[in-house]
Amino acid sequence: MTNPGKSPDFVYRNLAPNFDLDPLPPVYDGPVYHYTHAASAALIAESGVMHALDVSVMNDPSERLFGWEIIRQSILDLRSEFSPRAERELTSLTSSDLESLNVLPIAYVVCGSELPDSLNQYRLYGDIQLELANPGAWLQQAREGWQWIADHASWDNDYLQRFGFVGAWRRVQYGIEDCRRAAESMVRATARMIEAIDPSEYADETLIAAHMLEVASLYMKHQAYAEEKEVRLVFQDGFTTQASPKIRSRGRGLTTYVETAPLFSPLVKAACLGPLAGGEASARAMQKLISEQMPMLADPSGVPDWQNQPTVTASTVPYRDFS
Repeated sequence: MTNPGKSPDFVYRNLAPNFDLDPLPPVYDGPVYHYTHAASAALIAESGVMHALDVSVMNDPSERLFGWEIIRQSILDLRSEFSPRAERELTSLTSSDLESLNVLPIAYVVCGSELPDSLNQYRLYGDIQLELANPGAWLQQAREGWQWIADHASWDNDYLQRFGFVGAWRRVQYGIEDCRRAAESMVRATARMIEAIDPSEYADETLIAAHMLEVASLYMKHQAYAEEKEVRLVFQDGFTTQASPKIRSRGRGLTTYVETAPLFSPLVKAACLGPLAGGEASARAMQKLISEQMPMLADPSGVPDWQNQPTVTASTVPYRDFS
């Protein structure tokens, strides 16, 4: 790629400005609940940032291939609509074994749910539910992004989006039919993007197309998971940001991640302790953590707004472990 300073998002928004239809699922502006274990909940509340993890270390890393299979078939079904150049680039992504060819680009994901106080979510993902700030933009590489904003006097949300700094929560699409519609929308958008750019600036349109389609694939899941009502925050691989991804341990290995946090509001709005999350002692500790992480909200006169401070509650799920 001859010009790595321009992200796929930059290309899409600026070289093809007439593409006013967002090809991804609609931005979700409802409550977002993130279920996790106590140690992770404490780290999130203490640091004020979330870790968006490399997609290859998700609980089920094969799920991205579900979306890619639908995208592959959409490319084959729609290729007669494309220019020869777009058809050539997109068809190169229809290999039956993309994963082994190492074609899939890196993306980073944070997962949440629309479901509050869900027994199934506690059992699957952890004993503590954090309600995260939403609606609003979230910064990729949050600490470096905040510093970049501080260092640049002139910026706005569109500018941040243009350079890949921000993302938004979107609903996951479930089932073949909904996912096929989403795939066709992104495949057509990717074809238009390829047709709009100057080949002399981009030696590898396939890489750009792969990035766009990878993001789309991460909002597609099998119908069997629909009851989770999942929402996701997805970032492209971050090569346009001001810092490289960070590294952390995971299990017996290592993984890369990027830090992310809301652009205009504190990270955690509230917490709910699941049935097995430790009772009053855990509640007091979590209340202290999130109160310290969140600045004291105040009305215009500077008087603290006690009614809207972060709260910690206990689950209403009548479940107890007698094992």
